[in-house]
Amino acid sequence: MIEDEENLEELVENASNEYQDLSNTLDQIDRYMTNLENQNDSLVSKLQDLLESNRQMRAELQQENAKVKNS
Repeated sequence: MIEDEENLEELVENASNEYQDLSNTLDQIDRYMTNLENQNDSLVSKLQDLLESNRQMRAELQQENAKVKNS
């Protein structure tokens, strides 16, 4: 009977350790994912700024070309 209790305690302790390891791994994955999402958001913002800048330059060039054609 005592051996069964010791085996049960060992199983519970092992399961608890495995659960803690899994929890730590999931926390680490969550941190990585959050970091990745932040980097992605930053890239999207920079790309949107670049796209807007290119649109403005294109509009300015079209206006200059129209002036040259009308001259």
